Amino acid sequence: MKTTRALLRTGLLLCVLFVSCEEVIELDLDTQEPQLVIAGFISDGQGPYTVRISRSVAFYDTNNFPVEEHANVRITSDEGITEVLTQTSPGVYQTAHLRGQRGVAYTLDVALDGTSYSATSRIPAESIALDSIQVGYKKASIFQEAGYYAIAYFKDPPDVANYYRLQVLVNGEEYVFRDDEETDDDGTRDTNFWLLRDKFTDGNVQDYEFPHRLAPGDTLHVRLQQVDRITFDYYRTLVDVLSGGGIAPANPITNWDPEVLGYFGALSETETTVVVPEEQ
Repeated sequence: MKTTRALLRTGLLLCVLFVSCEEVIELDLDTQEPQLVIAGFISDGQGPYTVRISRSVAFYDTNNFPVEEHANVRITSDEGITEVLTQTSPGVYQTAHLRGQRGVAYTLDVALDGTSYSATSRIPAESIALDSIQVGYKKASIFQEAGYYAIAYFKDPPDVANYYRLQVLVNGEEYVFRDDEETDDDGTRDTNFWLLRDKFTDGNVQDYEFPHRLAPGDTLHVRLQQVDRITFDYYRTLVDVLSGGGIAPANPITNWDPEVLGYFGALSETETTVVVPEEQ
């Protein structure tokens, strides 16, 4: 239990860092020294792109994660374009000019305390648009409460393995799942790791039904991220940490060399917004 809670604390930290990893390593972060955490993403969307560098803390410590303020941080494309990131606040490093391009691989290099860390990820070559978001009313059942629910549709390119993450905001905020009878707590906040792959649906229209119960007048914003396989596996194992799943407590896999906590990912993303119609 102690190990599980320590890993959950670290998993929550990583989840927070990524809201703007095939070997799984078991760690007891309550007893080990603080671990280095490097978290960053680049996309085909407008920058700046952000890298956050900090240290993990044990579960029973405070939420004040120690930051690393003296790192040298650089992103380089496989086309030879390089930018050194500027520290904009303690432990937060940002680009100023770099723009991610589809089909290009990017390497994030971090030099800190005499050690160099490197991670590489490639932005998928094709941008996949959300075709539509359909919202409809459903009656109460054993599976869900009565209310309005949304389904996202998009066309999956054929003959290539594709991996997706969807994110949802309701009225500009992360959704909080609550039961009607729930009165003794604040509900469960959406971690926004809605994952999908085309292993059995290659080339088909993909449909993803969200469990968010909506009301007339709600504004639903959906972002579709297309990621590479290793980024998808990072998300998948991070979800295991957050949910307490898996055979044994473990850290999410990482693409950092040498290995640290966190991840550097590259992704292509599209987004759309719909408003739940008022009742007639």
